[in-house]
Amino acid sequence: QIIVLDMVFSLDSIITAVGMVDELGVMMTAVVIAVLAMLVASKPLTAFITARPSLIILCLGFLLMIGLVLVVDGFGVHVPKGYVYAAIGFALLIEILNQLAARNRSRAGTAAPPTLTESVLRLLAGVPLQEKEMVAEVLTFAARPVSDIMTPRPEVTWLDAGRPAAQILARLRESPHREFPVGRGSIDRVLGQVRKEDLLAQCLDGGAVNLERVMRAPLSVRHDASVLDAMNVFRREPAEMAIVLDASGRFVGVVTREDLLEAIAGDMPDSGRPQPLYLREGKL
Repeated sequence: QIIVLDMVFSLDSIITAVGMVDELGVMMTAVVIAVLAMLVASKPLTAFITARPSLIILCLGFLLMIGLVLVVDGFGVHVPKGYVYAAIGFALLIEILNQLAARNRSRAGTAAPPTLTESVLRLLAGVPLQEKEMVAEVLTFAARPVSDIMTPRPEVTWLDAGRPAAQILARLRESPHREFPVGRGSIDRVLGQVRKEDLLAQCLDGGAVNLERVMRAPLSVRHDASVLDAMNVFRREPAEMAIVLDASGRFVGVVTREDLLEAIAGDMPDSGRPQPLYLREGKL
């Protein structure tokens, strides 16, 4: 459509130049000057219109209206120019008012509507800060990725199925965790996961430590899954821990039930470390 309109306007400008003067040199000069003026003005006009999308439709409407009038005039049907100019002027006035309103809105910096979390926290103005933080954690719980709360790979305590039983037991004594991922030589490929109580039961029964005998299939979750998705995994499976895998299936960390609880209530004391005893009101 734009190409057809350009052809109409180009022919009209030439015919106009021919009809206004008798000298060929003046005609050619007028057309060349017009083309040069369009080339100079094209870049700033394009930038101006591109920055204001509503002007694009308005300009196309003007071109279509004028092109139609020229085509009709070519067939001998006269259209009063006053009607065309009045319509163009009215549309241009409306667009100027629209651009002024948009600029005023931009200067005023209209604030975005408050989120659900912000609205709820405003209603809890008199609630203690710790409780407000817990409510905020609950409201944003579903949107957080599991990678935010997981234990990353370098900090994960894992058991090597290729190590001697004595080293495995020493690893169990050092760690406060109840469940461990199991690898062989490396944790890149997780073979399964075991519970500490199952391994200790083997020792109490007088048997040797055998990881493969008590090992279960690993419970896994994607690193880009939400915390809510991880919670649903734990609701379906009776496990304390799930391994976290990236898009290529590579081990990147672990997430536990305690991690989910801390995501809501905040950090909990480590059960593997002795906690101080406090004296309150004369009682231990």
